[in-house]
Amino acid sequence: VTTIHAVPGRGNVIAGQTGIFRTSGLTAERMTLRFPAGILVNLGEVPKSTYANKLPTTRMGTAALVRNAFTQAQNHQRKRSGPDDKQPPPNAKLDALGLALDGKVPVLFAAHRADDIATALRLAKEFHLKARLEMATEAYLMADAVAEAKVPVVVHPTMQRAATLETFNTSLCNAMVLADKKVPLAIGTGFEGYVPKTRVVRQEAAMAMVNGLGRDRALAAITFDAAKILGIDDARGSIEPGKVADLVLYDGDPFEYTTHVTHTIQEGRVVYDRDDYLKLPLARRALPVTSGSGGVGCCLGEW
Repeated sequence: VTTIHAVPGRGNVIAGQTGIFRTSGLTAERMTLRFPAGILVNLGEVPKSTYANKLPTTRMGTAALVRNAFTQAQNHQRKRSGPDDKQPPPNAKLDALGLALDGKVPVLFAAHRADDIATALRLAKEFHLKARLEMATEAYLMADAVAEAKVPVVVHPTMQRAATLETFNTSLCNAMVLADKKVPLAIGTGFEGYVPKTRVVRQEAAMAMVNGLGRDRALAAITFDAAKILGIDDARGSIEPGKVADLVLYDGDPFEYTTHVTHTIQEGRVVYDRDDYLKLPLARRALPVTSGSGGVGCCLGEW
């Protein structure tokens, strides 16, 4: 993976800003391709149960919180467009939401269940937002509504564990159903706190491939179509003259589990060489989880 879209975690309803980064570099600034790249809004069980005895505690309350925040941002924008002597002071939260209201950045709605997805579509329509759906476990149950709204979807990892009532209706065919409805589609990774590990995106795409998505659409879902959803397809996501030379080379079929990455090339420079990697002592090839390091938490991960 040469480019990631890193997003905040699931705890807060309005989680914060997202960013697009290269996967090599010594500092966040040098790795940054675009920041901010979006605003993450969390719906469903996690944000309403994060803080004991504090709102929101219901799905209705979550939607109300989002509506209130965007309404405040709209009012803030109106005042900011008024006379100079009546300008309100800068407000980091409202100014960030203002970027979404102006259509300069998308709003990513993270939701598993169909009813939460429906809430996301209503909020997007109400505030004229450039919406994206994240996770969307039950999107296949309402594929027509998603297609009609023309909202791109970054689906949950195909093999995610159905560990809660929210993910009980997980389907290996989710990506296929959405793609058949011409919904713009990418396949994401996700952090599994119970292991802990991050899902391997090409393996998730391979499972979607054999469950109806097909090879071409599965490959596009983690390359060119993903780049289009991120708005970076002018320079990345496909191999074409004039585009950035971000390439991953394999010793076999990328969708075969036993295939290895031999080289990763970023902007024309080799940043990973398997032969060099195998020369390292075994103890240096991975960073073990040490005891006493604390919990790993729970978040959306990167895609």
